[in-house]
Amino acid sequence: MNDIENPKKVIAQYEAVRRSGLTNMFDKNAVQRIAFDSDFYDLVNLITDGGYAEILTGYSELMKLIDEDDIPEI
Repeated sequence: MNDIENPKKVIAQYEAVRRSGLTNMFDKNAVQRIAFDSDFYDLVNLITDGGYAEILTGYSELMKLIDEDDIPEI
């Protein structure tokens, strides 16, 4: 996520969508829709720009960037 402006914010938004249980996280389009509806525009932009696979492949390392308090509510 070296190219991402705020990786901590993006992974926190991703984790909020994941925890909501509203979709399978491999369904990129559904994740993007939920992110948009939740005003998680950093995550929406990442998906639009083609960086979603980077989250999926680096998830365990990226989670080390955030604390529980960083994860927003949906």
